[in-house]
Amino acid sequence: MFRFQKVQKEDFDRVQSFYWDVIEDIFNSEHNDGYDGCPWSIDCDQKDVITPHALAVSPKFQRNGIGGIVVDNIINVAKNEHKKAIRLDVLGECEAAERLYRNCGFHFVEAKNMFCEDTGWTVYKLFEL
Repeated sequence: MFRFQKVQKEDFDRVQSFYWDVIEDIFNSEHNDGYDGCPWSIDCDQKDVITPHALAVSPKFQRNGIGGIVVDNIINVAKNEHKKAIRLDVLGECEAAERLYRNCGFHFVEAKNMFCEDTGWTVYKLFEL
């Protein structure tokens, strides 16, 4: 059951705190072991890389620019944190995500068979900006 009430400033503080907790899980410097040994065009330490994880837009909201807004914000965070590269992977057959990242300036690096808990061994396409 829902209970409606007037919004208080503390409500915004809690939402903002939740948002930043989620953001830390969505992109960080951690990566799949399959990233090791890839022919990345930007040579840098892993601490200088942001790796977004599990970016998705609900199908009912796709084609409204939301994915581009999310990627633009990730790029801005990387710049503000003085990161040298953004690296990510796309499921091999996800053409919409691949198109989004290419349109945002990412470059294809290679297709690679990688293991992830939720997909098992799957071909992913690796991108870098």
